[in-house]
Amino acid sequence: MIYFFDPSETLVCMMALGGIVLSVVCGLCIVLIGVWRETCGIVLSCLMLIIGSATLGAFLIT
Repeated sequence: MIYFFDPSETLVCMMALGGIVLSVVCGLCIVLIGVWRETCGIVLSCLMLIIGSATLGAFLIT
């Protein structure tokens, strides 16, 4: 029995796979952006704290 591949079935499968891949990629991007923003926020806060205390120290010394 020869099974002829239905083009519409292939298209549906490809669309489904594409949708799954797209959602996974989008999810990963959202997570990575969130983590990156959190990390940047923490780093920026630490830098501001260090700069702030250094400035305060310089003012107190002079």
